[in-house]
Amino acid sequence: MSCITAENNVGGILPRSQFDEELVASEDYSNLLLKFCQRLQCHLPLEGNISARISHGLKHYLETGELVSKSERTQDVYQAGVAALQLFIQCNWTGPPPGAAASDNLHALFTSTDKDKAEVMMLLSVDAEPVYELLQYPEYLLFARVVFIDSCLDLHTEHIQLCNWWAVRCLWVHQQVLDERSATLSKQLMPLIERGLSRDALQNSDNQRQAALYIEAGYICLYYFQYDQARQNLTTATNLLGLDIKLTGMPGKRTKFQTFDVSQLILKVGYTGTSIAEENKLYPELDSKLLPRDVCLEDDTLLNQLQLTDGTQSLVTILSGLEHALLLALCVQVQKTSPVDNLASEEIGAYISCVLSSPKCWATHMMALLLRSQIESNSRRKVERSMLQMQMLTDFYSETACPVSDRLRLFHAVCLPPRWAIEKELADLLVKLGVVSSALETYTRWQLWNEVITCLQMLGRREHAEKVVREQLAIHETPSLWCILGDITRDKQYYDKAWELSGHKSARAQRSLGYLYLALKEYKECLPCFQRSVEINPLQSSVWFSLGCAGLFSGELELAAHSFRKCVGLDPEIQSPQNSAGIITVKLRKLESLGKLSCG
Repeated sequence: MSCITAENNVGGILPRSQFDEELVASEDYSNLLLKFCQRLQCHLPLEGNISARISHGLKHYLETGELVSKSERTQDVYQAGVAALQLFIQCNWTGPPPGAAASDNLHALFTSTDKDKAEVMMLLSVDAEPVYELLQYPEYLLFARVVFIDSCLDLHTEHIQLCNWWAVRCLWVHQQVLDERSATLSKQLMPLIERGLSRDALQNSDNQRQAALYIEAGYICLYYFQYDQARQNLTTATNLLGLDIKLTGMPGKRTKFQTFDVSQLILKVGYTGTSIAEENKLYPELDSKLLPRDVCLEDDTLLNQLQLTDGTQSLVTILSGLEHALLLALCVQVQKTSPVDNLASEEIGAYISCVLSSPKCWATHMMALLLRSQIESNSRRKVERSMLQMQMLTDFYSETACPVSDRLRLFHAVCLPPRWAIEKELADLLVKLGVVSSALETYTRWQLWNEVITCLQMLGRREHAEKVVREQLAIHETPSLWCILGDITRDKQYYDKAWELSGHKSARAQRSLGYLYLALKEYKECLPCFQRSVEINPLQSSVWFSLGCAGLFSGELELAAHSFRKCVGLDPEIQSPQNSAGIITVKLRKLESLGKLSCG
């Protein structure tokens, strides 16, 4: 087995233990998984679904495997799980596409038949929500899930102290290939995060590893609306890295014809003590030639970047890749918790400029360019660069110059969207610019049917939109497609079909039916639909808000107040439900007072 030291660790954070100081390089992931599956084959039962067969085989292998000790067999299973998850990420996030198909590496467990593929996709669905239809090699994710989540193997031992965190990563990756937030995955993730960040779990980890874990936890908490916990996690990571981060003003120029300096918002970063990055080069730097190109701003007025007075650009200390990852996490925190306005964009831009000023690793550079493209898509003078930059990021997936090992470094500490999500953002920008036909081609290629239908309706091709959905339903019926057909025709029977097809588990079906009744001002009818939807998935802030509005219009004030409070609890930054909840509370108190007076 080829191994490399933790200094060249491609997977992010490696657990420290008697056999875990080293782990196979990314180029060897396929070989490792292939050899492991060959050893596992004789332990697999003949009957049962794929997930149950793998779980049973792994347990039997741990008890009776041919390796000398159980510790070595546990290491074998653990590394196979890591290899599968990293290969899945390579296929769907970082690229380039691997040479071998999943069926080659996992030939003992899966076949390349459509039946096996359909079973894998079904096993990966959560609460009747399917994973993305064009997922590349979902077998890798299923295998990793069985190893870290479903099999209940005793991997959380003193031998692999951070195996718990690979379970977190596996669930988080699974969440990102679903269309909506999953309450089930959230309930699984939060206890694992709490356990992974406990003092016992981190006692043998240095500050860099701990900081990386807190950054990952921060992203997950932001996604599930736990903003206070996310803020605590990122503050802890900042303290562990010893960084002093401040937004400040400096005189400078922003335009080519500016004759006087004005105050410019910039990020000032220093150290409260000695730089950890100087003491421990856990994450080595990458040659900038292997990174995606930073597209220059070609505008007749704006400069490509700020020019500070006397050329001063030294307010930012030379930072490591991990410290860049922290700045990006703080940037996403601002993006998630601030209103969409020019001030928030300026603040986000200050963080991004800091990261782009000295590129260190592929994942942080990609994320910084993507975030900049997102905020510049709303600027009339910068939207062209935003579009060109996104196009370059999507094209880079197939480039082979940058090794996979460098692409995977720090990937888990940077919340980079999957490949199709970046392509979708580019298509969304094309729609905003009025290039609907080009956007339609992208949406169709990635089978993003909601967006396809929206584009067709914008082009005045409503009948063709319905035809497209019916053609897809003839190929394969899904609750989502029936809901889309209901959105087109405004016919409730299709939402009912989606509800029945999902086995009464589709939050989308009840949500869409509720919106139909709400649009028709049939408030009493939409209440039970919204209630069923939030019972299945309580992480839908928009549905809670709609339930509150329906309750308010139908005179159900207590239900309305409860719903608005739930909405605010999920997303405290939304003002409308806060105001509505306050108004309803005042009304309820007045009614209570009137009731007491009448009784008196």
